[in-house]
Amino acid sequence: NYCDTCFNGVYLMLDSFLKVYHELPTILADEQKRTYLKIVLDEMELLCLYLKQFHDVIEKLSCEKTSTLHLVIPYK
Repeated sequence: NYCDTCFNGVYLMLDSFLKVYHELPTILADEQKRTYLKIVLDEMELLCLYLKQFHDVIEKLSCEKTSTLHLVIPYK
């Protein structure tokens, strides 16, 4: 399920980017390569790991046919 929230969309985009990160230099133009070289891969991976936590929660709570309220609000 895709949930249209900003940080979830950012996570999906960054995750896709990281999957192809090492393949990009072969297809980039010179100007694009200069920008590419400015990317700090470790920081991007850390950000992606952080955003993944939100993505996982959103995925778990966005069931269409199963009630998930009990996962958000505990009852006694």
